Amino acid sequence: MILFFETYSIVQTLFFFRFIRRADVVYFHKRSFPPLSFRPVVKRIVEILFRLINKNLEIRTLTAEELNEHSCQSNLKATEVVENITGDIEKSSSYKIILNLIKDSNILKFYQSVMADTMSGRVLFYRISEKLRSDFKDENFYIIPADSDNLLLYENASDRNRLKPHIIPCINFANRIREFGLKIFWLSVFLIIPAVTTLTWLRKISFKPIRPRKHAIAMPTIFGFREEENIIDGVKRPHDDGYLYGNGISVGDIIHVFDKWRSADENEKRIKNVMDKRGMHYVDAKDYKVNKNILIFALRIQFEIIKGLVLKCFCFKDKTGLVFSSIQVVKQMLKKFVMLENVDFKAELIRNDYSPLEVVTTILCNQKNRKTVAIQHGFAAGYAVMNRMCYVHVDKYCVFSDNHVKAFSPFWDRMHLEKTGSCWLDYPIEIAKSESKKSSIKDRINQLYGRRKYIVSISLPGRNDYNMLSRWDMMYQALEDFIHTDIDSHVFLRFRSTKCLEAGHIQRFCTLPEKDKRIIIDLKNFTTYELMNVCNVYISSSHSSGVIEAVSIGANTFTIDYMDTTKFCFDKYGKNLVLKTKDDILNIFNNIENNFAGYDCKCDLLKKDFDYFHDGRGRERLQRVMLETVNEINSK
Repeated sequence: MILFFETYSIVQTLFFFRFIRRADVVYFHKRSFPPLSFRPVVKRIVEILFRLINKNLEIRTLTAEELNEHSCQSNLKATEVVENITGDIEKSSSYKIILNLIKDSNILKFYQSVMADTMSGRVLFYRISEKLRSDFKDENFYIIPADSDNLLLYENASDRNRLKPHIIPCINFANRIREFGLKIFWLSVFLIIPAVTTLTWLRKISFKPIRPRKHAIAMPTIFGFREEENIIDGVKRPHDDGYLYGNGISVGDIIHVFDKWRSADENEKRIKNVMDKRGMHYVDAKDYKVNKNILIFALRIQFEIIKGLVLKCFCFKDKTGLVFSSIQVVKQMLKKFVMLENVDFKAELIRNDYSPLEVVTTILCNQKNRKTVAIQHGFAAGYAVMNRMCYVHVDKYCVFSDNHVKAFSPFWDRMHLEKTGSCWLDYPIEIAKSESKKSSIKDRINQLYGRRKYIVSISLPGRNDYNMLSRWDMMYQALEDFIHTDIDSHVFLRFRSTKCLEAGHIQRFCTLPEKDKRIIIDLKNFTTYELMNVCNVYISSSHSSGVIEAVSIGANTFTIDYMDTTKFCFDKYGKNLVLKTKDDILNIFNNIENNFAGYDCKCDLLKKDFDYFHDGRGRERLQRVMLETVNEINSK
C-alpha cells in the first residue's frame, strides 16, 4: 500500500493508523519553490508516530525532478483559484475584523498573497497525486488531503474522477475533527495575540517620550559595510548597503535598520563599528522602546478583536487559514507600529517585495504620512515561479523591464511603476566600461593561476532542494569529461556561499581542482562580476540574475535550467541558449575558439527584453525615485 499525505497531521496519523500499519511506502507533500512550511514540532511528532506504528515503513521524499514540472503550472492555476475565492475572503468574518482595524481595503492583497501561496501548494498536491496514481497503477494507492474543500483545485473533471477512488475513506470526518481543533487553537491565539505581545514588551516599556532623529530614508541592513574587502558568506561580493548614497542623498539622510536580515552578533558588531567610523546612522530593532502610544494602539487592537469576535460569532464559519492569516496581520501591525514610533523617516525602501507582510507595512506607513518604495525581484518566469508577487502593495515599484511587467500582467498594471532598470547591473557595467579594471583582473588571474588562452566562468546555484540533482550531475559529468581534454582554459566555479560546498551533492565539485589545475574554486579573490567581464564564456543557472547581467556587458552567455522554468521565459532566445545535456556543456568548451559560429543564441534580444537601459545608471534612477518620494512627503 502507498500513502500520500498532504500535510503532517497528528489527527490524521492517529485516525488512519490502520492504513499506516499496512503501508509499504509513504510520501509527504513537498513543493520546490517556494518551499512549503510545516511546523517542525508537529512534523517531528508525526514522524515518530509513523515509526512506532510501522517500523518497516519506507518514507520517500519527492525530488525536484518530480516536482518542478508541476510547480510552475500549480502557481499559475492557484492564481486563478484566488481570483475565484476573493469574494469569499471579503465576506469572511476574520477579514472584516481586520478591515475594521486597519481601515484600508488594500489589506485584501495580503490575504490574496497568502492564499496564492497556499493554493499553489494544494493544487500541486493533486497534480502530484495524479502523477503517482499513474506511476504506480496500484489500487492500493491512497491520498490524504489536508482539507476536503478541493473542488477548485483539480485541473479538470476527469482528473477529479480518476483520483476520487484513491481518496482515503472517512477523510471528510477526519478533516472536520482536525479543522475544528486547529480553528479552536488559532481563534484562541487571535483573541489574545495583542495581550501576549504586550507582555513580551515589558522590559522595553518607557514612559519617557521617544524622540528619534529625523531621516529622509529608512532601509534594511542586508549586506552591511566592511573596512576590508566585502566577503559575505565566504564569497567576495561587489556591493554593500551603500547603493542609495549619491545624487543628493548623503550620510545622515539614511537610517539603516537592523531587523529582518540578521547575522551573528560578532559580525553585526563589526558592521556597526564601520558605520560609526563613517558617521552612518543605524538603529537595531532589539533596542526599540515601547511608549504609551504603542500601548494604546495595542489596547485598541485588543478591544476591537474581542468585540469583533463576539459580534461575528467567533468566526466559526471561517476557514482556519483565514483566521491564521488575520493573526499574521495583527502581529505585523504591532511590530510595524513599534518601528514607526522609534524610527522617523519619510520614505522606506522595501527589499522583500514578495512578502505579504509588506502590504501591512505600506498601509501603516501611509497612515503615518510616510511612503514605501520597493525594488522588484527579477523573476523572469513571472508568477509561474512566485505568484505572491501578483499582490504586491507599495507606493512605488521600481521595475527592470516591460518583459517583467508583462510576466506579471495584469496584476502589476494597477501599480505605480517606476522604470528604473536594475541597479544591480551597474556593477558589471562599471567594470565593462574600464579597460584598466579588466586588465587588472586578468593580471591577477595570471599571477595566481598562470596564463591560459581562455577563461570560462560558471556560476552555480545554491544548495536548495528546488535545484534538480540531475542538472548538478550533468554539470559534474561535463567537468569530468573536460579534464580529459587539452583545452587551454581556466574554468572558474562560482558558488553562492562556502556553506554550499558542505552539501552532499556539491562536495564532489571540491575534488575537481585536485584532479585538474585548470578548474579553479576561488571565492575570495574575485567577484562574479569581475570574472564575468574577462571570461570568454559565462554559464549561469536560468533563475539567476547572472544571465541578464552577463548579456548586458556582451559576454558569451549560456544557461542551465536547474528549476525547469526556462519554457516560461527563455524559449524565444535561440535553441542553444539553454544547455540541456553534458555534451552541450562540453561543446561550449570546444567552440570557444570559433566564437560559437552557428550557435542560435539571441542574446541581443534577451538584453533588450530584460532591462530598460543597460547603462550603469540604475542606482542613480533608484536614488532619484527615493528623493522624489521624500519631496512628495515634504510638500504635503
